[in-house]
Amino acid sequence: MDMSFAPRAAFSVLAAVLSLPACGARSSLEGDLGAGSGMGGSGGAPAASTHAASSTSAVSTASASIAASSSAASSSTGGGTSSGCSDGTREGFLDEAVYPLIAACSGGWSIPGILTATAPRCAHLAGNDSANPTGLRCGAADLCAPGFHVCAGAEDVARRSPTGCEGAQFGPDLFFATRQGSTGCAICATGSLEDSPSCTGCSCARGCATSPLTANDLFGCGSMGDARVAASCGVLDRFSNDLCGAIGSMWNCRGDGSGDGCDEANVVTKTSDKGGGVLCCAD
Repeated sequence: MDMSFAPRAAFSVLAAVLSLPACGARSSLEGDLGAGSGMGGSGGAPAASTHAASSTSAVSTASASIAASSSAASSSTGGGTSSGCSDGTREGFLDEAVYPLIAACSGGWSIPGILTATAPRCAHLAGNDSANPTGLRCGAADLCAPGFHVCAGAEDVARRSPTGCEGAQFGPDLFFATRQGSTGCAICATGSLEDSPSCTGCSCARGCATSPLTANDLFGCGSMGDARVAASCGVLDRFSNDLCGAIGSMWNCRGDGSGDGCDEANVVTKTSDKGGGVLCCAD
């Protein structure tokens, strides 16, 4: 059903209802006057009162119908943010009844980095269906609706999706990143070691925790990306590979060129609304 039609239909019902009391009241009064009872007679006033009460009830019913129709139309056209994405539409985990706590949100951002949690930078005015699809002056967090954040990593996704990355119903050529860190070699930093000198982006060490130093590659879910992820990545099934070579040129993972090539998650930007975006998890 075209929900944009529903509010117009409801307003038409309301207009028709509003026209009835005046006609009904006038007919009653004219009939009373014709009978010589007068406006203060026992026949006139009660009839008008009955019509007024009936009309008030009908108006209330029509108003409720308009409110319900407007709400449904807003929901169907992405007017709200219950989808988990700032633009009101999600591109993965499409069944919100099954996945109310996670959403895949497409769009771009121009402020570098995804690994470290940051506050939204452009008041959530981002997303592929927004007026700012490339995310100018936005960070990755702006793709998520208020009440959601860029998923921290494998554990965060596992807690919010009953099926992990499976069942998300991604379209073709889409990758959605999380803030999962890595020491390289497709190994996710899901361990507990934080201060070990071996826990860097180029070490391929196991057992490390995510930190600003373990920023090698991007990890998430999607229909695009390298699927050869290590068991340490849990439910996450795709990664970007070196300098994001597996997820397309719309992902810029080189930064200013001064890095060591093991810090993609600290420097990544995405200035296209194509190719996916981020996974957003409920707070």
